[in-house]
Formats: sequence, C-alpha cells, structure tokens
Amino acid sequence: MENYVDKQGFVRLKKSHELLHRIIGKKQYSAELNIPYSKCIIRHRDGNKRNNKPSNLELLSPKIIEDFKKEIDFDKEDTRDVIFKKYIQKFGINYSRENYQNLEAVLQKKKFPVSFNLEEMNRLKKELKFEADYS
Repeated sequence: MENYVDKQGFVRLKKSHELLHRIIGKKQYSAELNIPYSKCIIRHRDGNKRNNKPSNLELLSPKIIEDFKKEIDFDKEDTRDVIFKKYIQKFGINYSRENYQNLEAVLQKKKFPVSFNLEEMNRLKKELKFEADYS
C-alpha cells in the first residue's frame, strides 16, 4: 500500500487519495457507531498527523463537536476570527490539546483553514483587549 504526505501533513493512499487515519478510524470505530461515520472526525491524540496507529486515533462524534460549539457560543455565521475570539474569551490562549483539537474540528466542519498558531491567537487576544478598552 503506497502512500504520500499531503500539504497539510496527513498521510494519504496514493491510488485513491483517501486519508489513512480515516480508513483506520473507520475500521476501529465502525462497529460501535450509532451515527454515520461521515459525520465524525478522527483526530490524532498526540497531534502527529503521520502517527496513524489505532491507539493514537480518537473519534470525535457530532455530539462532542456540538457541545464544544455551545461552550464557545458558536453561531453558524461566525467567521474564522470570530470563532477564535470566542474561543479565547472562553479559554484564553493557554494550550490545551483537547480544546485546540475541538477548535480544529469546528473549523474543519466550517471548511475554514484548520491550522493556527500562537502568534495568531495573540493577535486576536490584542484585538479583543482593544475592543474592550474602546467600546
């Protein structure tokens, strides 16, 4: 089975271009699902997109994503920056793997670019402070 790493760092099958972690996750979780697999997200526990061992893959159900959206007061019209600002208001910018991965899942479902960095979070934090100071 030949594969390659795509621009986002995920391993894909060469012939079908399918994401390897989705294939492995489907095999691992399909028996226990009461919901369509296509509505779920598979995330890498250690954050390494190339580590596709079954023990490193975790299923994010739509319920987990919806609960997180409620927690940050998500609105379907929110832009990417607004989603980040709501996240920062709720959690700050301190790193939490689980919260960052939930945030990535929300962005992925909205078809926004998923990757972000601390610099971007700090910029938005400054904007929030500016808005608070002058509103």
